[in-house]
Order: sequence, then structure tokens, then C-alpha cells
Amino acid sequence: MRRIVDWLSTGLQPGLLLYGNLGTGKTALLRALYLLFSKYRHFSESVVMDSAASIVDAYARYERRQVTVIPTNLGDDLLCRTYGRRLWDRLNESYDMITFEGINFRTI
Repeated sequence: MRRIVDWLSTGLQPGLLLYGNLGTGKTALLRALYLLFSKYRHFSESVVMDSAASIVDAYARYERRQVTVIPTNLGDDLLCRTYGRRLWDRLNESYDMITFEGINFRTI
């Protein structure tokens, strides 16, 4: 959680990529961030609430410096292989990446 607080308090880097195992809270956090951002009109249209498919649009959002939050179950190696080295390099530059580890809370 500390990394999320840091991300929010540093003037919002353009993006946040949440990745990790199934059921570890990525989407729950995304919903909370969306509720927070929706209070501020200029952020509500910028925040992406989508899956890894939105990574395809990440480069355009990177160029516009729009706030983007992407949850995915793909790890960094698979993200690089799936979307290519160039896009992966851009994500590393402009997205804070936070790994979610642990058990699947949907199964307990």
C-alpha cells in the first residue's frame, strides 16, 4: 500500500501498472482509485479501468501524459514478449509497476 500512497502523493506519474496473481486485489484497488478520481472531473475520463488489452493504447496515453491505471495478470516477462520490447520500455519509463503477490482471495 505504501507504493500506492507514494504514487498518489508525488503528483501522479502518468501511469500505474498493477500485475500479479489472480484474486490478489488488483481490481479492488482499481475500483477504489476510480472512485477517488471520479471526484475530480479532470481525472475521471483519464483513468482506464480495463485489462491488459488497454496496454495496446498505452503508448498513445504515454504521449499525452494521461493518468492510466492498468491491472493485468501477466508478469513482466510475458508483458514484454506479448507487446514487444519498445512498448515495454515505454511502460517502464512512465508507469509505476506494482506486483501483487499472495493467495487468490476468491478461493478462500
